[in-house]
Amino acid sequence: MSFISNSIINVTPFTGAYQDFFDYFKKEVLVYKEPQKTVADVDLSFLYGYGTDSNGDNYSFTPVSGVFSGLIVYGTNRDDQDLQQANIRLPDDAVKLKVEKTARDYINNGRTESLEFDGKKFFVKSSDTKEVFLNRNYYVYILAEAD
Repeated sequence: MSFISNSIINVTPFTGAYQDFFDYFKKEVLVYKEPQKTVADVDLSFLYGYGTDSNGDNYSFTPVSGVFSGLIVYGTNRDDQDLQQANIRLPDDAVKLKVEKTARDYINNGRTESLEFDGKKFFVKSSDTKEVFLNRNYYVYILAEAD
């Protein structure tokens, strides 16, 4: 629910300004999904009793990934006065990722193995939380950096 009604004022300048903010500060996020297993030629003429190496691997994995944009807030924000005044705190090892609907649908559809941005890999720690700005929907995930 919004405190500014769509029928009272024109919300387009506000949503446009927030979209400009999103577009300016967004970063490219690479989302890795569970790889697809592709079965190759099955060789039934292998020799039983001679160990598993007598029949080579007859499958391969095809990487599945997508590239999306998102706003990223790192948890190490103890020295940021603006965030302290707004009472926004994340644990030091957590990262907040805000994405639009297409990225949310891709992340939620199937098993997401990891996300990559800023040269680091991250794991999704939470389900998405919907954030509404007037008539625009964004989705927020909490991530943890991979070791």
